[in-house]
Amino acid sequence: MHSSSTAAPLCQKDAAATIQTLVDHQQCSTSCPDRQGAGIVLYAHPLHHHLARILAKARRQGHDHCRKPHEDRGAKGNNRAEAYGVLSELMIVQALEYSGLQPEGYCLLDERPHTGADFLLCGVSFDVKTVPFRSGFLCVNEEQRLDPAHAVDFILPAWFTRPTELHVMVPIPYNDVACWTLRQGHSPYRSISVDVLQPLHSFAELEGGKP
Repeated sequence: MHSSSTAAPLCQKDAAATIQTLVDHQQCSTSCPDRQGAGIVLYAHPLHHHLARILAKARRQGHDHCRKPHEDRGAKGNNRAEAYGVLSELMIVQALEYSGLQPEGYCLLDERPHTGADFLLCGVSFDVKTVPFRSGFLCVNEEQRLDPAHAVDFILPAWFTRPTELHVMVPIPYNDVACWTLRQGHSPYRSISVDVLQPLHSFAELEGGKP
């Protein structure tokens, strides 16, 4: 990590205690599966936001010095993306474990930007892609998409309809992203409207790669 003190990576083994702390204190982020057809909805408690801010700050401090040009959204953009990204990963991994599933391979904090899957479930790899509050599109960086190191089986969309309300959507096969509209922002990216995303009704649908 690019600082006077180096923090150890916080991966699955160490993160387990952190996630368990959330469960002990909050009995998991409140989940309302299939609320009037809304699918899985997770609610962030203040403790989730507090822990996400700590992890997001640590990620930025460790990643800014080695962030690739196509990953750099500027200070404000990096902060927002990191904060919502960490929060959705925390909530989803916690909810999966609380549901009795066993996500593996997740890494909440490392010295360099994490590549590949955010977690594995029954051998199937998932990359959580977050749609921040007040954003209407799910986006994937084009250079990242073309990099084999980032390839996964499915993208798992996580849409914040409110700052504390996260909707988990049906996974999208990674190869399907190539068909999305190619746009130009700070770097090329592909995107689709959140209006075409479908709600996920049960985490059990993720097992075996058949959502």
